[in-house]
Amino acid sequence: MNSMGGCGKIFQSWDFRILDKLPHPLAAKFPAKLTWRSALSWRAFGILCSCIQHGMGASEVAEMFRMQHLQCYDEIRLQYLHTKAAHIHLPHQHYEPFLSFEDQSDNGFHGFTPSSQWL
Repeated sequence: MNSMGGCGKIFQSWDFRILDKLPHPLAAKFPAKLTWRSALSWRAFGILCSCIQHGMGASEVAEMFRMQHLQCYDEIRLQYLHTKAAHIHLPHQHYEPFLSFEDQSDNGFHGFTPSSQWL
């Protein structure tokens, strides 16, 4: 959020009053579709629409997003482990364990995936 000049009004960057003032090509680059519940990236929104149009329910779509997030996490973890394995023979190497998908610490992955209620 950003406070505008001395008028006392506060706007969020996705406020339609701001987006309506932008040239359409620039406003179209805004990375999210906003709903009354929250927001989805345009890419995720497109996937959601396609899935719903082809008979998937919200819970199935949420599970699909969760599986995609887990696959991405697994790929990142594997890259990390391959890098560590390649450097294990070097002296003075410190090994930080790769945190779990659900880890909520500052360095954790935080494991968020949209639920069916969120979609």
